[in-house]
Amino acid sequence: MSLVGDMYGLLEIEEFRDGLLSSLREAVPSDWASLNWLGPDPEHTMTIVEPPMEERWFEVWAAYGTQNPLVERFARTLDGRPFRFSDVVSPAELHALDLYRELYAPIGLEHQIAFNLPAASGQILGVALSRRERDFTDAERELLEIARPHLIQAYKNATRHSRALEGRTDGARLS
Repeated sequence: MSLVGDMYGLLEIEEFRDGLLSSLREAVPSDWASLNWLGPDPEHTMTIVEPPMEERWFEVWAAYGTQNPLVERFARTLDGRPFRFSDVVSPAELHALDLYRELYAPIGLEHQIAFNLPAASGQILGVALSRRERDFTDAERELLEIARPHLIQAYKNATRHSRALEGRTDGARLS
């Protein structure tokens, strides 16, 4: 699985974040891939999206992101496995959300699959793949479910490696 192999090779956290999104979009074709940090309030929300979006959409996400059915599901169950919108809500329920009316409908987003990576207490670190046209298949969900433990480990490795590099004051590189 090149997705997993690619991720284990990314040792610095910034490199990991960028590589994760492009590798995921290659493995599971999507209109967008995003890494989303959701804190207890909109001021503690951050998102990286590939391809980049206009700044105004980040403000809408910060205001309404907790309405995302996959975010709500994770907050309720703490089950970080991959789930699709279609696994948890009907199209009518999705379309009734302010988040849908203010963000998803204007950009044409209809389908999403998301899973979680480890985050600090009180935060959610979600990875989402989004499409306009067709839902994600069971095979794509299974691929993400198989890859997720490896992505978690690769994320932890990159976090630890970056912290170790930041802690070095003599300029020596860690190998």
